[in-house]
Amino acid sequence: MARALAKVVLLTRNESDLIEDFLDHYASLFGYENLYVVDNGSTDVNVLAAYAAAQARGARVVLDASPFASAAEFMSRHISALATAPDAPEFILPLETDEFLYLTAGGRLTREAVHAALRRVPADVSVVRYARFMGSVVEESAPRYTRPARQMTRFYDQGWDKLILRSRAFVRMTQWCHHAQMTGGSQARAPELGLLHFHATGFRRQVERAVQVLETFGY
Repeated sequence: MARALAKVVLLTRNESDLIEDFLDHYASLFGYENLYVVDNGSTDVNVLAAYAAAQARGARVVLDASPFASAAEFMSRHISALATAPDAPEFILPLETDEFLYLTAGGRLTREAVHAALRRVPADVSVVRYARFMGSVVEESAPRYTRPARQMTRFYDQGWDKLILRSRAFVRMTQWCHHAQMTGGSQARAPELGLLHFHATGFRRQVERAVQVLETFGY
């Protein structure tokens, strides 16, 4: 069996307005069999239904409801399992449910275009940075979005950094999905690849997410 070019690692919990579109989006780029979802204890029936549908198509969903004290530690454990497996992919994309890959030059986003961009990464590069990280802007006339990944159209440059990891050089995450310790190699940007960050989707949803984070950390 051919080695996968890339696998997506998602840490998520009860993201009912984004999870279905996230799974569909990345399955179209890498295949359901290359989606690795780490769920931190979702209870929402729509989220669980989305998992079941994705698993039926080959996605892997694992439940890890352990206390979320250290995001870097949490992600390191699951990324290491993928990076050291016999079928480890060339690249691992650690992502959050509100992050959607896009082509910075515009045009139709296709599996072929994304794979070509990854294959152009020089062999000595172990950490690939996205060229752009664009945050969502809430429209005043539409404060509540049911499917933000489909409905939101305005973004601004957040200037944040996210990364793509080369499996063979991975040691551990040192800061959430933003920084990692590697055995060697350099860093470079993939000029064609960016992320759309649907972090703001209306006041009500922001409050729901804030409560969820507080509960996760035991406050």
